[in-house]
Amino acid sequence: MKSSRNEPMIDAKTGMKKVVKTKDDLVYDVLKRWWYCLPDWPPVNYDYKPALLKHRLRVVEFKNFRNEKEVSEEGFKKVYEVPSYPGIFKNSKVFYFEIIA
Repeated sequence: MKSSRNEPMIDAKTGMKKVVKTKDDLVYDVLKRWWYCLPDWPPVNYDYKPALLKHRLRVVEFKNFRNEKEVSEEGFKKVYEVPSYPGIFKNSKVFYFEIIA
């Protein structure tokens, strides 16, 4: 399979190097920025509490995560929000939860 890197070629008329893009390169250039077409997700100031309650999860600060009980007296399992990924929560069993109401 051909490499997807753009390889410079010499133009026969001008003698200058030019970059020839393949169809795969063009598709990659368009798709790597697809998220600019979509609204921000999750919305700013999104409230995860109802969804967390529905799934019987409780958010614990990461620094306290190891010392907290796995399941609270009310039956809620502990999770922490993954830094830089709002709405993604992780439990001690390395399961990830994407919380959407």
